[in-house]
Amino acid sequence: MIYSGKKAEIALKNMKNVAQGSAVAITPTTAVTNCHVLVEGDFYVAKIDGTLRFFQLTYDDKDRDLCLINTEEPVLTPIKEFRRYTTLNIGEKVFTIGSPSGLGTL
Repeated sequence: MIYSGKKAEIALKNMKNVAQGSAVAITPTTAVTNCHVLVEGDFYVAKIDGTLRFFQLTYDDKDRDLCLINTEEPVLTPIKEFRRYTTLNIGEKVFTIGSPSGLGTL
């Protein structure tokens, strides 16, 4: 679960002015998420193994709504396979990840 907000300490303490969304780890330090999850935030944090980890925005493609966020330490477990949708076959199982109702909490 990725949290985006303003004034990190205050926002995380009372969970006001905080947005939530999901991200997918693609390397041990990089995750991909939707840019709309990060809109207007000046910090990005995820709880990983009980520890809050801060992330920085390193790439944004707002036209495709794709953003990359990075953390300094290699604490993420990347997905095993990441393919372009053009390589998928009809009837093949695919999975999407999201949290439209804010299912996770700090």
